Amino acid sequence: MTFQNSKNPNAKNFEIVIEDLKLYFSKYPDFPIFEKSIFPTEMWQKMDINFSELIEDISRQTEFHQKLFDLLDDEFRSFYTPTDRRAFLDSRSENAEKIINRFYEIVDPSFVPPEGTEKEIETEAYHLHCMIKYDICNENPIDDFRYIRNSMIFSSIYKQGYEVDPCTGEIINHVTGETIQESQI
Repeated sequence: MTFQNSKNPNAKNFEIVIEDLKLYFSKYPDFPIFEKSIFPTEMWQKMDINFSELIEDISRQTEFHQKLFDLLDDEFRSFYTPTDRRAFLDSRSENAEKIINRFYEIVDPSFVPPEGTEKEIETEAYHLHCMIKYDICNENPIDDFRYIRNSMIFSSIYKQGYEVDPCTGEIINHVTGETIQESQI
């Protein structure tokens, strides 16, 4: 299915592929809009879901497709292969972990800076704090993509009679009122 945005001539056109219970942009097969592995198998086993209908419903939610595509394009504008995109996300995650670990190391009350470096360590702590607050903790396009994608999926699951709480793991059949899975927290 090729999507052409006639309302906004500046918007990008894209193709959505549906195959083997998977829905994805042809340009980004490694970031599916839907596939069963997005959520644990145990979750799917507890619900009587018609996956053909689920995928059909998600594919009709066209108001979100352009936003999802734009988020992926924004995140991966210079990464053209799944391997490049995965490496980019992995390195960002590793760098964030290093920054956070270093910050915790130097703000730990038991940390003793080398003599004469107290001011440099204080400045480093300030800069690391800013990096964590303004870069690492801010959402990025891939986080927004996942949030919107999951909202689309939960909306489609709801239409088949189930309410899933992504924070607690609780699953309720909202038609019968039966709790399928208790909260996990």
